[in-house]
Amino acid sequence: MYIFHTIKNTPNRLILLILIMTLTIPLTSWSEPQRFIDSREYRRDFPKAIIDDYSNLVEGDGVNWIWIDPSVKLSLYKIKVGTSENRSEVRSASLAATAKDVVEDYSVAISEKEAKGTLTALICIYEAQEYSRVRRLIPYVGRHQSLAGVGVEMELRDDNNRAVAKFRNFGRSGTTLHGAIEAVVGDIMNYIGKH
Repeated sequence: MYIFHTIKNTPNRLILLILIMTLTIPLTSWSEPQRFIDSREYRRDFPKAIIDDYSNLVEGDGVNWIWIDPSVKLSLYKIKVGTSENRSEVRSASLAATAKDVVEDYSVAISEKEAKGTLTALICIYEAQEYSRVRRLIPYVGRHQSLAGVGVEMELRDDNNRAVAKFRNFGRSGTTLHGAIEAVVGDIMNYIGKH
C-alpha cells in the first residue's frame, strides 16, 4: 500500500511506475537461449544417442535443442538419409524405418528446386514411450503424458563428413509410436525448411 500511496503522491510517479514494471519483467526475455548443458535434462542421466558434443546445442523454436553452423543455410540443400537406427528400449526396426521415410518425404520438396548440394542425415531414436491409458489418470497433465512419446537425435553432415547441424527433439503425439515419430521428425524437418 505504501508504494501505491507514494506513486499517487509523487510528482515523478511515472518514473516509479516504470521502475516497478522493469523489476517485474522477467530478465530471460533479454537473455540468450538456454544451452542444453545448462538444462535440467542434461543434469539428470539423459539417454545419449549419436551426438558426440552437446555443448553447442541451444533451445530451438519448435525443436527442443538445435545447433546449426552459421555459414550453412539448410533449406538450400537436399537431404539424404545415411543411417537411421533405434536405440530405445522399444526394439522395433520399423520405428527407424518410419523416421527415415519422414525425412525422405520432406526432402522431396527440396529436391524439386535447385539445391546447393546434399547433406547426409544420421538419425537415432533414443527414447520411445508407448501410449498409456494409466497415465491419463494423472491430474492436470495426464492427458498429454498418456500420449506416445519419442525422442530423436539427428545430425546433418556435409560431403566432408563434417557436422553442420544437430537436433535433439522429444515430443508426444497420438496413440502410436509411428505417429509420434512422424510428428517429432516432422518438427525437425519443418525447422530445416525454414532455416
